[in-house]
Amino acid sequence: MSVSQATSLAIQSSCDWCLKIRDFLSTTLRNFSDGLVAGRQMQANYHVAKQLAGRGTYKHMTFAEVFRVINDKTL
Repeated sequence: MSVSQATSLAIQSSCDWCLKIRDFLSTTLRNFSDGLVAGRQMQANYHVAKQLAGRGTYKHMTFAEVFRVINDKTL
């Protein structure tokens, strides 16, 4: 094996390793971010459901029912 072939193999191996790390970190951060967004949306839905339960269109619905309907529409 020549020096250029060995160098090419080393660069290719290290690039594959870097791509695997990048993909892992990207997936992990995306999942973390999605969880934060979903958690914040559920918190907002909770406060809205508290205000809407038993009023207007939701007059005959409990808080839990309103919360479920809002979550189904937004998540």
